[in-house]
This record gives sequence, C-alpha cells and structure tokens, in this order.
Amino acid sequence: MAKYFREEDAMLITGFRGISIGILATPLILLYSFYTSNYPSMSILLGVLPGTFCAVISTVSMGEVFKKLSVSLGIGWCLSSYTIFSWLIDVFYTGILPTTYQNIGVSLLLLSIFFISFDKSDTTSISLRPIIFSLLFGLFSSASNFIVGLESNYSNPFWAGYLWEFSIGVVALMLSFKKLSSLKIKKHLRGVALSSSPTIGGTGLFMLATTLGPIGICSAVLSSQLIFSSIIARFAYSEPLTFRKIIGIIMVTVSILILRLS
Repeated sequence: MAKYFREEDAMLITGFRGISIGILATPLILLYSFYTSNYPSMSILLGVLPGTFCAVISTVSMGEVFKKLSVSLGIGWCLSSYTIFSWLIDVFYTGILPTTYQNIGVSLLLLSIFFISFDKSDTTSISLRPIIFSLLFGLFSSASNFIVGLESNYSNPFWAGYLWEFSIGVVALMLSFKKLSSLKIKKHLRGVALSSSPTIGGTGLFMLATTLGPIGICSAVLSSQLIFSSIIARFAYSEPLTFRKIIGIIMVTVSILILRLS
C-alpha cells in the first residue's frame, strides 16, 4: 500500500482500501453466517463505529508517514508508537501493572524496532512531520484496535472485523467525496484491491486472537509485521535487507516470545 499512499491522496486510498476489503470479504462472511447461523446486528456496527473513525485517522496518518520515509523506517516509527500506546491503554483499562517479563518484552520490542529502523543503509532524512504522523498513527490505531477488540469479545469477532473494515472505507470516501472527480485513481484500483486482500485474513485472525488473550498482548504481537514488511520491501522497493535488520528481526521474534510466554 505504500506505493499508492505516495502517489495519491491518503484519505482516498484509505477509502478504496476499506471498500475493497469489504467487497472481497462479503462472500466469506456470508458463507460463515450461513453455516454457523451467526448474523450481524446494529449493536455490533454501533460498537465498532468509534473504532472506525479512529482507524480512518490512523490509516491516513500512516499514509502521510510513507510519503516521507522508506517502508522499513516508516513502519518502524509507526509500530513503536503503536506498541507504546497499546500498552498504556491496556494497563489503564485493566488497572493491572505489567509484570517484569512483560516490561522486558515490550522494551526489547521497542529497542528492536528502533534498531531496524535506523539502519545506516536507509538514507531517508527524518523531519518533524513523519514523526508527528507516526505518533498520531500509534494513538488512534491502538485506540481503534482496542475498541474493536472489546466489541469482538462481546459479540462476534468476524462480524466485528468485517463491519469495522468496511465502515472504514465508507467513512473515508464520504470525507473525501469532493476529491473523487479530480482523482486519477482508476489505474490504481486493481492494485489497491490486491494489496488490501491479505488484510481480510489478518483482521479476522486479530479479532479471533482478542477473544483468546489480553488485547494489549495481541496488539504488541502485531509488531511482527515489521519482519515481513522488511522482507517484502527488499524485493518491492529494493530496500536493502542488511545484517543489522536481520539481527533486529531476531530481536523482534525473541521479544514476541517473551510477551507470549509471560
């Protein structure tokens, strides 16, 4: 998605991304409902709606980060911010202070993300704008995942995830409706849809994971996407996969194991 965020308006790409996910996931969610007799309700939509608005802000913010930074550096900043805010929200909500092992896991996770992000092979210059947008991403993305995670616990995780993603697209397109007439988006629609399709499985698995363990831990483990993003960026954008990044990836894996076992 970084390619399309860099070439077009971030709000419009966010809208088409959400709509694409909704359309592609519709047959799957209908089959799921048919075989399990689990159907949506207005309460689920109302429950995820606050998370929808937070997700629109966070996705647009991430798009603005990618316009200024490389993929690995941008994701590194965004995930660092996301991990911190997710942990703070979870501690504030539960009122339970994290254990020593959890503190070690989160600290190592943040350290490894920064370790990868500031690789010397990355010549991207850092300015205040992407830092601000990465902080906005972390705040609103963690809030969004927390809200939708709670709703998935109270209702149905798959319908909550589906309505969340689809409503993100609807809200984003509504907010950017005036720009549709002048947008040269048609050449990117297929690419946006293809790039968005893996999110269907990712969202479903995340919603399911929130029903099996603490939301804070689930959110922190999402930082493992840096591993795959760094590898994909090597081939898609010719960003070097250096020894430093490989060591950082190992550090991410170890920190996730600490969080999982603590």
